[in-house]
Amino acid sequence: MLKSLRWLGIAIAFSISGCQVTQTQSNSPHTNAQAYEMSEKAFSYLSTGFDFIQQTAIDKETIDWIVLREEVFTAAQGAQEAEDTYPALRIAIAHLNDQHSYLHTSWDIQRNREIVNLPRGEKLTDGISLLAIPTHVDQSDEVSRSYISAAHHFIRQVVGSCGWVIDLRGNRGGNQGPMIISLAPFLPSGLDSYIWSPTSGVSYLYSRSFAEHSSFSYLFSLSKRFPNALKDKPVAVLIDRNTGSSGEATLVQFLGRANTKTFGTRTSGASSNIHIMYMTDGAILGVANGYFVDREGKVYRNGIEPDIALGDRNIIDEVTSWLEEVHRC
Repeated sequence: MLKSLRWLGIAIAFSISGCQVTQTQSNSPHTNAQAYEMSEKAFSYLSTGFDFIQQTAIDKETIDWIVLREEVFTAAQGAQEAEDTYPALRIAIAHLNDQHSYLHTSWDIQRNREIVNLPRGEKLTDGISLLAIPTHVDQSDEVSRSYISAAHHFIRQVVGSCGWVIDLRGNRGGNQGPMIISLAPFLPSGLDSYIWSPTSGVSYLYSRSFAEHSSFSYLFSLSKRFPNALKDKPVAVLIDRNTGSSGEATLVQFLGRANTKTFGTRTSGASSNIHIMYMTDGAILGVANGYFVDREGKVYRNGIEPDIALGDRNIIDEVTSWLEEVHRC
């Protein structure tokens, strides 16, 4: 997922976390590094990452951080470079048990940037159109604008369609902003969605204000020029076990929308927001800090079930029939 991301440096991330570190290091960094036979560079890197995980984790109150810290730092014994601490940081992440937090190395990030998926559309019948919204991991504004423009271009071509199929199958997440703005013509004007955590309660995940002040504000403003009738058109949303993270965040935008049903299988279970920290070597540490909440206040801790359970084999025929029979498209 790059979902509602906060682009923070290390110092800023620590200052706004609003959470105390359970265990402080009373000795100098040099002494602590020696205790684990680590270089000061590696010790500082691991400490920074571990403290961020501790401050950010959704269920931070359920973890014994003193015990976990010792396990993690012992696992990194002898580390000299930042990358030598990666396995230890992943031990800490595994203890969160949230199915979503991650450590992406600079190599992982570069590989993801090489994958570009754009929305695609097709007419299923004279009155029904399908728009597929794929995974979008590229963070560059240029590619994200192309992503939004591709979706809006197709919608304009078939704007008179009676019914719509929004296909989120296989959407494993990435950058939620372009996904949501791509679908803004169909969504309530507020674009309101939320996250919840035991310590912070409910807060915004995404809203119209975020869209208006994003790098894609111009494209969002253009989305408001689509016929308002699109917001009431019947929509079938397709999901599967590979719909995750920002794919699930995009799905949440449709939950509670009138004339809407979801079809498919339960989503992946990465239904949480990720707060990220850029590490000094170019890696990204992402920690889940809240579960998705729909407009009715329902919290999704472990995936989202469809309204109608269906396998992929006949799903297009089934949703087409629903749109034709129920909504006469």
